[in-house]
Amino acid sequence: MNSKANYLFSFILCTSIASAEDWSFGGHLKSHLATTHYNSENIMADYGPESPLDSSLDLRLTAENRWGAWDTQIHYEILARYGDSPKTQRALADAGLVGITNTGLPQDKRRLFKLTDEWGHTDKLDAVQRLDRLYLGYNGEQLVMRAGRQIVTWGNGLIFQPFDIFSPFSPLAIDKEYKTGDDMLYGQWLFNSGDDIQVRPVPYKVC
Repeated sequence: MNSKANYLFSFILCTSIASAEDWSFGGHLKSHLATTHYNSENIMADYGPESPLDSSLDLRLTAENRWGAWDTQIHYEILARYGDSPKTQRALADAGLVGITNTGLPQDKRRLFKLTDEWGHTDKLDAVQRLDRLYLGYNGEQLVMRAGRQIVTWGNGLIFQPFDIFSPFSPLAIDKEYKTGDDMLYGQWLFNSGDDIQVRPVPYKVC
């Protein structure tokens, strides 16, 4: 999907909720400093230093609202990593030894909408700005629907979920406050018996 379609989607969704009142704003700013030691036989040491040192930055601004049966979430974030690992990751990618991404930061290459912009890309720095939540939801007595960028998960999301086939947390992840959002349509029908049926189509682009 081209950039014009992405901007049109964002504009239509934001315009449709602009008249809502009682917005709730929030966010966080986190920084993290980490170092790892690899022995000389580790492949990471072949393409980078044996003891890389990295610092990371996570800025998230949130806006959420609910009016009547409708609700929305808009989350903007800046993610950055500075240190030894960006150069090592690119070297591994050039050698064909890593897949999906060579930055370690979220990208939208396979998502339906491109809502991520890479603005830092040097030997020491990787940085992106992106919309991680952007959806409009409806919550009726029996029907629940959400369309846009949102999270899809099963379980409580606090530990690695082997049945979370779409975007599970890494078993090595330290910060699990927010999962990376995906573009999807979520539907749920609630039966009078208390049972429910859920439909979650998550389209991905073939790279």
